[in-house]
Amino acid sequence: MRDLAGILITHEHADHVRGAGILARRHGIPVYLTLGTHEAEGRHLGEMPTIRHIKPGKSFKLAELEVRPFSTPHTSQGGGRTRQREGVADPVAYVFFHKGVKAGYATDLGHPIALMDQHLAGCRLLVLEFNHDPAMLVNGPYPWPVKQWIKGQGGHLSNEQAAKLLADILRHDTTLEALVLAHLSETNNTPELARCAARGVLRRFRLEERIELHVAGPDTPVTIAVRKS
Repeated sequence: MRDLAGILITHEHADHVRGAGILARRHGIPVYLTLGTHEAEGRHLGEMPTIRHIKPGKSFKLAELEVRPFSTPHTSQGGGRTRQREGVADPVAYVFFHKGVKAGYATDLGHPIALMDQHLAGCRLLVLEFNHDPAMLVNGPYPWPVKQWIKGQGGHLSNEQAAKLLADILRHDTTLEALVLAHLSETNNTPELARCAARGVLRRFRLEERIELHVAGPDTPVTIAVRKS
């Protein structure tokens, strides 16, 4: 833990913030998050030793990294666009730069919006949300309002939406070397379905053999063989 230079928060949902405050207090680690996220979920975060409020589109330094957050349209269930307009939440994804190498982390994306593909273009490593299969979601056990939110404008990317976003990213640049499919629903998706959707895009760009493809599980690490420039 002493090697951690900071904790980056994407948004205020409990599965993304619980434990961050405890970790920060116990080990004295700075927490980076937008003001909207901090105000929306301070009850789970509690008092933190060092807080850094960040702004979408404005880069900041973290140890040897340059970090650039960018806005996403993710919302809370029932909150909708009104909640975002009021500034209660300000969700972000991140891209990272180090010695000319770019990486990206983008989950809980709501739906692909303008410039999202440009933010993520040029990444050598990309962690990208492939949350659900639409048929599994509709026929699954979730209550209908939850299903509507997940597949709505502020919920989560389906495999098809994520595949389209991946294709848009690769149209800008084919620098990508490693792709991690992340935030898969354990109820409404399978690794095989997500992997098939991603492979279809890589095959179309003739990159299937070149790009290392991983599916992130909920409780196991992903090991990637980094190739030096």
